[in-house]
Amino acid sequence: MLCCVNVKIYCVNTILWGKINDAVNSVIDNITLEDMYKWQNKDIKDNNV
Repeated sequence: MLCCVNVKIYCVNTILWGKINDAVNSVIDNITLEDMYKWQNKDIKDNNV
């Protein structure tokens, strides 16, 4: 029985980390250098740097 529990935990962890990986990849795939440049300039302007 313990073996089955470990397999279920492993499967849940695998699913969770897969979803985290997909989310991170989605963010990285959809951000451009131009986006980051704009964020940086907005941050500098907003903070009077």
